[in-house]
Amino acid sequence: MKWFSVLSSCLLACLVVAGSSAEIYRGIGSMSTLGDVKKLFPGATFNKIHPAWANEYDAMYSVTGKGIQGTIVIKFDDNRPSYKKMMEQATDNKMGEFWRGLAEDSEDNSLSVSWVRWVPDAPFLVDRLITKYGKPEISDFSSQDFKPFKEWKSRGISADLTDDGKKVVNIDFTFTEKERKDAWKAKFGGDEPPPKETKGKKRKKK
Repeated sequence: MKWFSVLSSCLLACLVVAGSSAEIYRGIGSMSTLGDVKKLFPGATFNKIHPAWANEYDAMYSVTGKGIQGTIVIKFDDNRPSYKKMMEQATDNKMGEFWRGLAEDSEDNSLSVSWVRWVPDAPFLVDRLITKYGKPEISDFSSQDFKPFKEWKSRGISADLTDDGKKVVNIDFTFTEKERKDAWKAKFGGDEPPPKETKGKKRKKK
């Protein structure tokens, strides 16, 4: 148990970095593609997950492997169905081919990160998160399974807890609007990201 406590503490130190990117987990940022994530974990095993709520705009993968403690679960947005509609509605061949290229691109290039979840090998005390991030803005129960959770909304972090509310089962990492805009600008040069096309369930508590 002492070994696990030390290991968990080390892992928590890797979860965040200081400043505006505090909620970024292991370099998986807003606008990262599936291909980008595969480059971060070249030796990992990626398994596609098919949750019951997912539709054509959603994709999800689990990431496991040597050197990764626990399991990383990543929800991706897939805008290719929207690009296909744009292609069908295009009024000239040039734009039609442009949208076709996006609509028929590979998953590695097309899927962009929506949120990230880390599931540890074993639950650990929630006190460690409180020590690191301070008092959570929200302490409540999920409206879907009535499990307790705590949320540090300003940091984009939410933790699902055991029934007694004392240990963390998994941590969800989302992105602030500023991070999303900054990532879009860095990748495409524009000032604003497009409206999100994802129609499926974003996170467990919402």
